[in-house]
Formats: sequence, structure tokens, C-alpha cells
Amino acid sequence: DVLAAHDARATFFLVGERVKRQPTLARRIQREGHEVANHGWTRDPALFLSREAMTASILRTDSLLRAFGDPVWFRPSVGFYHRGTVRAADSTGYRIALGSVTTNDPQNPFIGAQVRHILREVRPGDVIVLHDAIGERTKAPEILARVLPELKRRGYRVVSLSELAEASETSRE
Repeated sequence: DVLAAHDARATFFLVGERVKRQPTLARRIQREGHEVANHGWTRDPALFLSREAMTASILRTDSLLRAFGDPVWFRPSVGFYHRGTVRAADSTGYRIALGSVTTNDPQNPFIGAQVRHILREVRPGDVIVLHDAIGERTKAPEILARVLPELKRRGYRVVSLSELAEASETSRE
């Protein structure tokens, strides 16, 4: 709702087991013009999974996400990975995506501090990482409600990861 209010697009990295429990949320994300991406089957840290286990996790999630679009991005859980993770993503046709501005929002209870950090750090082309469905309640809507107007005032356009990648590739040509 906050993204729509600010004409912003996002990429939602979805955990497969959660999509299985709540497919209507994934459907809404896709219907409202956002991008659906793969975050593996569970939140088990990718760093601790073998290549085979990571491949299985990606493919199991992919089998659900295909109903909501054609996902191309994979973000390893916890944002850490190893060579086997990269090979698993490559072998399943996914591109790995990380973030460039993160606030560790699930563990940080101070919304104002997170907002200030994002606005201090963000530069054109950055990928801001926020979370939901972790802990007691998500802080992402409150953070976005404060960050998005300021980004717009600064002349930023908030787009999906694929839109950002396409603009970056176009600017290099």
C-alpha cells in the first residue's frame, strides 16, 4: 500500500514456504506491478547449504513463483553465500542479487535511525534491502512511508531490480 501511494515499484524476494502458505500475497505483488524474485525455500542461511541443497531450495521455490511471473533474481538468505550458491543459482537460470543499502531492520527497533541511515547512504543505482514477516511485525511500511517522499524530493525513481538492471545496461551502451 505504501509503495502504491508513492508510485514506487519493488522486487519482493519471496521465501517458498511462505508463498505456499500465502499465495494471495504473491499474486497481489505481481498484480500491482512489482517483481517477484526467489529467496529460497526457507530462511536457512545459504552460507551453510551445499550446492545440491541450495539448488533444490531454489527449484522448489521456483516451481511456485512461476505462477506469478518469470523470476530471474535470487537473493541468498542472510545475504551471505559461497561458490556453491553461485553455481546453484547459475544452474537454475537465476542471477544473484544482493543489496547496497541495508539497515538490518529485523533486529533494529529504531525506525528513525533506519530511515536516517538509508537517506544518508543511498545513491543512484543502489538497492535498498528491507524485510517483512520477520519477528513480531514488520517495520518496512513505516520506514518506506518516511523514505519514499524524501527520495522523490531528491529526484529518485524507485523501481524494481530488473528495471534498474535494464537502465544500467542501457546507460552502458
